[in-house]
This record gives sequence, C-alpha cells and structure tokens, in this order.
Amino acid sequence: MKQGYGRTQIAELTAHYGVKLPTFYVTVVFSDEPHVTYTYYAHNGVIQAEYERDGVMLDATQLHELKHVQ
Repeated sequence: MKQGYGRTQIAELTAHYGVKLPTFYVTVVFSDEPHVTYTYYAHNGVIQAEYERDGVMLDATQLHELKHVQ
C-alpha cells in the first residue's frame, strides 16, 4: 500500500461510490484499532478526513488518542 501498511495491519478496507461529494472514498479499519474507522477521500491526492470510534464521530480534541492519524 502507498502509506506503507502491510496486509496484516489492515483488518478491513472498503471502497465507496456515491452521488454526493466526494464521489469516491474508502474506509479503513486497522488490526490494532478494531473499533476505529478511518475515512480517506481521493481529491487532489489522498486525504485522511474522518474518524469514528464505535460509530461515533471523533472531533479534533480526540485525535491524539488514535494510532494512525496522519
């Protein structure tokens, strides 16, 4: 993978296509953080944009708790 993660480090990777912007995005769950979903958008490069823990969106004050914030 481009970010340097190995296959065993990723528990789930799902590609999404929708009619709203952004049209294409992926969600990633890492093996060492099974309760956190990272959302990446492809718009002029790859942007890590959203974070959810157990289905609840995290705000900027909580990002220091995550292992894979870029």
